[in-house]
Amino acid sequence: MRAEREERQPLDPLAKDWFLTGKRSAWFYLHQHERKQVWLNHADAVVAEWVASWPGCRPFAWWYYSAREPRQRLGGIGDSVGAPLWYGLPPAWCWPEYDHPPGTVVIDRADPPRFESEAFFLRRLNLLLPGEARRIRKADFAPEVVA
Repeated sequence: MRAEREERQPLDPLAKDWFLTGKRSAWFYLHQHERKQVWLNHADAVVAEWVASWPGCRPFAWWYYSAREPRQRLGGIGDSVGAPLWYGLPPAWCWPEYDHPPGTVVIDRADPPRFESEAFFLRRLNLLLPGEARRIRKADFAPEVVA
């Protein structure tokens, strides 16, 4: 019954901002133990609103809470360094001009790591919303290169 009551409450604007962008606010810290439940109660509406403007991709919290797996790596040379995923991709990499952990491979600028795009990921896993596929541009399916 509690979950039903929470669904009927409007989504706090600061919560929505974090769900969309990952930008931390007082809401993020005050509700750290409830964030996932609030997301689950509002995820469908937040994702639908996002997709209305940005088909073929998902907001921050979807990747944080709802993505089943990371995006697939398609090739390239270079290692990431143990940071949590960001939009389904490793956010930190071993660049030649910086120190890096022993045994890691620095990014080859001539052949940098490449990953499937968000649109390709969503299509591959059959996660596109009804009508979303026809609104995605062909270019949105191109691999994403670590730069």
